[in-house]
Amino acid sequence: AGAALGAVAFFTSTARCFDVLSDPLMAQISDGFTSRFGRRRPFVLVGCGLYALCLVALCSPPWSMSPGNTGAWFGCFYILFFLTDTITSIPHNALGQEITSDTDQRRLVFMVAKIYQAFGMIAAAALPVLMGNLLGSCELPPECHGTQEEGHCVDLERKCDGIQSRRSILATGLIFAGVAVISGIACVSVIRERRSTGAGLLESELE
Repeated sequence: AGAALGAVAFFTSTARCFDVLSDPLMAQISDGFTSRFGRRRPFVLVGCGLYALCLVALCSPPWSMSPGNTGAWFGCFYILFFLTDTITSIPHNALGQEITSDTDQRRLVFMVAKIYQAFGMIAAAALPVLMGNLLGSCELPPECHGTQEEGHCVDLERKCDGIQSRRSILATGLIFAGVAVISGIACVSVIRERRSTGAGLLESELE
């Protein structure tokens, strides 16, 4: 059974409200963090893994749950999903501003990021439909191809549609989770942070 619409609406708005607090808090934590790996990259690396786990969990609630428990499952992992997104995206955005002091290069970095973000939004809308077609639908019994036992067949058809929807959503979640992990690892492997002076300034900003 699916989650109640009221629960979905409540947890969706709650998760967005958390961003008001979590975004500036994460920015402050990242600004003051120090390690031999930098102050941004550790959060990107850890955050992308947590992000992927929460996304997969969000897309795969257990079948045996009641509508109320499914709503609680959705709420829990939807909030965690946005919190892990904050852990990853806030340091990542700051890293994009710090890898170069050239205004034109910064503009190019964020333009490319926005282009990839747009492709991601298009893929998020199209992939569930594509995965549903690729994974196929479950087969109804022969008697449901006619007019007999119509009420029973309607229930079976609804259940079949639910199975297909869950499969396509889970497949989409797994794809996006994999992309998030690969992108995060690539980011921390390729990009090198400029050293901070400890007073919140980068070396090149003092020159």
